[in-house]
Amino acid sequence: MDQFAERERLQKKALQMVQERDKTWLPKYKDLRDNISPNDGQFEGDMKNDGQRRDYRINNPKPRGSAGRRAAGMSSGLTSKSRPWFELQAPEGVPNNSNVARWLFAVQEAIRSTLAKSNLYNILPQVYHSQGVYGTAAMSALPDAQDVVRFTHYPCGTYALATNDKGQVDTFLRQYSMTPRQMAQRFGINSLCPETKAAAERGDNQWVCINHLVEPNADSDINKVDAMSMSYRSTYWESGKNDARTVLRQGGFKTFPIMAPRWLVNGDNIYGTGPGDIALGKCRELQLLERDKMRLVQHLSNPNRPAPISPK
Repeated sequence: MDQFAERERLQKKALQMVQERDKTWLPKYKDLRDNISPNDGQFEGDMKNDGQRRDYRINNPKPRGSAGRRAAGMSSGLTSKSRPWFELQAPEGVPNNSNVARWLFAVQEAIRSTLAKSNLYNILPQVYHSQGVYGTAAMSALPDAQDVVRFTHYPCGTYALATNDKGQVDTFLRQYSMTPRQMAQRFGINSLCPETKAAAERGDNQWVCINHLVEPNADSDINKVDAMSMSYRSTYWESGKNDARTVLRQGGFKTFPIMAPRWLVNGDNIYGTGPGDIALGKCRELQLLERDKMRLVQHLSNPNRPAPISPK
C-alpha cells in the first residue's frame, strides 16, 4: 500500500471511530463530567492547558467526594501497593515442585518491584475513577528506558475504541495536541512535514492535532521480528493535512498495549456504563435542591420589605 492510500485509510478509520463514539456516548460523557467530576475529561472545544473552574453546576460536592472515595477504595482493595495483590502459578502440565515454586516466586517479586518503582500506583486511581464515572477507562503500558515500563491514563474524550468479533477491545485511537517543538523532540524534526518542520525551527507554540492508532496488523508475520510484522500496528500521524508526509512514526507491538476496562457492557456495545450512569439523575436532583435551598436561605435572611408607592 502506497503512502497516500495508507494516509487515506488511517483518516477514514479514525473518522469512523470518532463518529461512532460521538453519536450517542459523548453527550452523556459531558453530562457526567458536568454533574459528577467537572475537572475530569478532555473534550473537543476545551481550551488546552485550561486551569479555569468547571464546577459551576456543582453546589453540593457529595457526588465528587463519592466518586473519589470509590476510586480510592478500588485502588486499595484491588491493587494495593502495600500488600501483594497477585500471585503467579505454574500452568497446567508443569510440575509444581520446589524449583518451579522458587522460580515463580523470584519472577513474582521482580514484577512487584518493577511495578512499585514505576508510576502504576499513581495511574490506577485515575483509571478506577474514569471507569466508575464514565463506565469506560483506558490506559497504556509501554516500555520505558528509565523505568522499564511506564503507564499512561487517557482522559475520557481523548480516545475512541473498537472491538473484535469476541467483543474484546483490540483497536485504540487517541487524539491529542502537541506543539511543533514537542513533535520534533518526540518524532525527530526530519519526520515532520515541511510546514510543521518550519514552525518547529521558528519556535512557534501553536497546537497541532496528533492521531495515534493501535490496531491489529493484517500483515503480521510471526516468522519476522521487525516492528512492522508484529501482531499490532502503531501509527502516529498529523491530522488536518492531506499529505502522506504527515505520517510521523509507524511501529508495532507483540501484544495489545492498551487496557480498556469497562464496568458493564450491554450486548455488542463498544463502551460500558458504570455507577455514574446510575447516580446521574440523583446528582442533578441534589444540585437542583441545593440551589433552591440557597434561594430560600437568601430570601429568609434578606426578605423583601413592603414600602409605599409614593410618599404621603
